[in-house]
Amino acid sequence: LSGRLPSELEGVLFKTGPARFKRGGQTYAHWLDGDGAVARLELGHHGARFSVRFVQTQAFVAEEAAEKVLFRGTFGTARDGGAPANAFDTRLRNPSNTHVVEWGGKLLAFFEGGLPHKLDATSLETLGLETFGGRLRQGMAPATTGNKTIDSLFGLGYAVTAHFRMLPAPEDGTSEPTMMTWAYQQDLGSGDLMLRLLEFDSCGRTICDEKPIRLRGCSFPPHDFLCTRGHALWLSSPSEGNLLPFILGAKGPAQCIGFSSQKGSTFHVLTRGERSGKARVTCFEVPAYHPVHFANMWEASDWNGSKRLEVLGNCWSPADVEQLAENGTSILGTWADIAAGNFSEVIPSPLMRFSLDLVDGRVIAKGACSDLDHIDHVQVHPDFEEDRQGMYGVLRQPQANQGASGFQLGMGFPQSSSTQALLAWPRHSASVALMSKAAAWLISGLLEGDAL
Repeated sequence: LSGRLPSELEGVLFKTGPARFKRGGQTYAHWLDGDGAVARLELGHHGARFSVRFVQTQAFVAEEAAEKVLFRGTFGTARDGGAPANAFDTRLRNPSNTHVVEWGGKLLAFFEGGLPHKLDATSLETLGLETFGGRLRQGMAPATTGNKTIDSLFGLGYAVTAHFRMLPAPEDGTSEPTMMTWAYQQDLGSGDLMLRLLEFDSCGRTICDEKPIRLRGCSFPPHDFLCTRGHALWLSSPSEGNLLPFILGAKGPAQCIGFSSQKGSTFHVLTRGERSGKARVTCFEVPAYHPVHFANMWEASDWNGSKRLEVLGNCWSPADVEQLAENGTSILGTWADIAAGNFSEVIPSPLMRFSLDLVDGRVIAKGACSDLDHIDHVQVHPDFEEDRQGMYGVLRQPQANQGASGFQLGMGFPQSSSTQALLAWPRHSASVALMSKAAAWLISGLLEGDAL
């Protein structure tokens, strides 16, 4: 340990991400197919302690023993032998490489195409799949026929988003902080997305499993969501695809999905706590924004009784989405340039503010930070989820450098921003550890060559 740790910086930080990209001499087709590893950094009076382990998923264990790729990946990785060797095998590897959270005595590693894995929070030993008390079924694909018996017969199950939201305790003290996430299945009949919104108390118990939610016309699962105690929100971009190349073994499923130039995007807003037989979802049509990650959402009202949802999120612009649709590019592309360290062609993801009028259905979209074109993973302290100020995000410059910035949004609309750069660096990924409403520490591993 070089230097001295600040006395107030104490606790454990978990990070996860793709960490292995080859198997038996075969390079994976996409960075996002990489085998997931979870890192643990403990800071305190004793100094710093660090450990990292690969998540021992079923695919990882089998491929370690065989020393070759055995399972297909969401983003195009496949067994040697081309399409003939992969045709009609729709089982996908779950690399558990996207996000990690410790909550309710559990450490969970997430991948958006399957169920999360449980880990020991100290040793990082893999303990198995998390089914949330048997509520969710693991399957070869997150899909449904609408009939549980048929789903079980064909091995269809659920996937859980890799993103979650912390809801602070209300000021009146009527409940404690909770964590929100959601599971999904694609309806094979209608093509709609079927969701289950899950809420967990501080002991990890499921305290709310809301009625099945149908996102109509949503053919590709949204990457992120937002939630308050009154509403949950998703933004679906104009996607379309043909899964026949995946079934025939030629592509991964994500490679088969692209943008449509004939459609816009849709906000799907769930009113929580409804006692009716079906969950009420209201749709708001907007231009073709593609959501990358959301930052925050809060409920507001005007003097005239109008009720609004104020939404902050990083989005690709409608013009960029239209260009990708014309080019026939899949939604995420190959990331070949990114893997090679070239970030010059990364699509800007500015922070946008959307004001959704819940009474008349109007949506106003404005740029929230005009001086920040490349910013992502915007965070607020979990205790201040409904406060628009005191945010932190990861910046990227056209020169392929990254950095972190703290910023505050002005009170007017459209918003202005004041930013403070914390650090700039080449080729590494940061964690912003939020200590309070207005203070943060930047914690990161530095890449030197290909080593961490």
